[in-house]
Amino acid sequence: MKAGVYSIKNKVDKKCYIGMSVNLSNRLRNHKWKLNNNKHENIHLQNSWNKYEEDNFDFEILETVDKKEIDTLPE
Repeated sequence: MKAGVYSIKNKVDKKCYIGMSVNLSNRLRNHKWKLNNNKHENIHLQNSWNKYEEDNFDFEILETVDKKEIDTLPE
């Protein structure tokens, strides 16, 4: 399981959502499901997705780390 930082970028207006997760594959899958079902908690991202549609977005993993590295970080 990989943890890290990811982006969801609108190819049209160039706006970008940045997030991080301890499980990148699950988190990105969850984002896409919520966006496709009009249930995303970020209303700006959801509105943009509804307006420009899925083909105009790039999901990109910006950096990965082992989950154990995150577990050792101070709070």
